[in-house]
Amino acid sequence: MLAESVKKDHRLLIEGQARLRVSRKTKAAARARAQEGERLWLAQHRETVRLELLAERLADARLAPVWWVDRYADLQFAAGDPETKVKSVLKALEAVQQVLRAAESESMVEEKARLRRKVDELFHSFEDPQTFTLAMQVVDRALQSIGVNLSASWNAATAADPHDGGDQGDQPASG
Repeated sequence: MLAESVKKDHRLLIEGQARLRVSRKTKAAARARAQEGERLWLAQHRETVRLELLAERLADARLAPVWWVDRYADLQFAAGDPETKVKSVLKALEAVQQVLRAAESESMVEEKARLRRKVDELFHSFEDPQTFTLAMQVVDRALQSIGVNLSASWNAATAADPHDGGDQGDQPASG
């Protein structure tokens, strides 16, 4: 019966139930895979958070050298000239910080481009008068909720012609 096609008809309502039986061994294996997947995801998430905190620390010009010396002082200054090693550490930290800043600025550029696309999409949706009117109603409600009231004449003008009347929003609300 399930292999036969059903004709579409709004008067028909098709309901069904199915039971799937699997062995205990299969259930245990599936549960173990799910638990292992969750454990792996949590470990990766924990490592990502740790690395993000480390990146923030390394990008901090004030804390990065202190953290480095605190963490590696025994290894760095056990033998040799401490001044040379400190200069080397500071130079290495500067290089790391430049890489971190470059990566951060690249992500900011991507974020700005994504935001710009969303704003363009929003403005293109305003070309439809009905969408523009609905959007202006949402904006009006939002402004009213924070205590700013637009005049009724501005709302009427906007509803009549959504592309004419954008400059009227600067007018004070009439009582």
